[in-house]
Amino acid sequence: MTEEEKKHQKELWKQDRIRERREEWEKIRSMGTGAKLQYFWDYYKIVLVFAAALILVLYLAVTMIQGFRMHALLYACFLNVEELDPDTETLLADYVEARGGKKKTEQIVFDSSVFIDPDSTGTTQQDVAAAIKITSYTGAGALDVFLAPPYVTAYEQESGMLMNLEDVLTKEEIKRLGDAGFLYYASEPETDRVTGELVQTEKPSVESAGAGKDETAQAKAAADDVRAGAGKEETAQTKEYTLNTRAGDGMHIYAVRIDPAGVIGRYDIYADHSQVWFSIIGNTPRSEEAVRFLHFLLAEEEPGTQTGS
Repeated sequence: MTEEEKKHQKELWKQDRIRERREEWEKIRSMGTGAKLQYFWDYYKIVLVFAAALILVLYLAVTMIQGFRMHALLYACFLNVEELDPDTETLLADYVEARGGKKKTEQIVFDSSVFIDPDSTGTTQQDVAAAIKITSYTGAGALDVFLAPPYVTAYEQESGMLMNLEDVLTKEEIKRLGDAGFLYYASEPETDRVTGELVQTEKPSVESAGAGKDETAQAKAAADDVRAGAGKEETAQTKEYTLNTRAGDGMHIYAVRIDPAGVIGRYDIYADHSQVWFSIIGNTPRSEEAVRFLHFLLAEEEPGTQTGS
């Protein structure tokens, strides 16, 4: 075949391809929307799948790079927030400003999505989701702080998750907060001497905290009303669980009361609770920032200062 024949054959092939593409395009234009989508899927699904996979890989790569660049300062979990649109973002902005700002690569998270029901059997979707989230986050050392009503605070303390705050509070703070009745004292959760696992105890109740049977029944009934969708007036009566605020032999400090009449009361977060308690997760690597946040909530003059006990 001569060069002239090869050139002519190549030109015919190009014209055939152009004609095929034109016919294909005309065919697509005449189709309905559903038929067009099916057509593209039938003929280009490999390309589409490859493109989707490429986008996913790029997204994961960018996310991982951002994750390596970001430095976690604090992850605070606001448990059992009953407000539909709580002011956690406003509180976060005010805290960041009070601490002198943060770098773009530093991250503070205020999470109000977890609801713990100590009276539940633990089998509902909400219970399972909460348990998985808390367990995974604490296991990874990503969770630093709990804010919660007293009933939930007692439940989490009995699970062995909370830090002994004697390790991070000064003697002066312990004296001042203790005299005000703002410290939660409890015995260290009991563990099995052989396995080292926590010994299961009965779930805390209002009666076990010193309230009478009538109060217990009333609190439980009110809690049922809340779960059924009761209004704020009924909500305000629920879970008024009394934590032990008296020091004793073998007892340690596991939470600090941040009175809603103080800083936390400026925000629509725990409007339906007369008490809110602040605790630190036992395995947090960021206890200094956690104490800084506590000082902010207590309206300390120097919220960024932490001293040993």
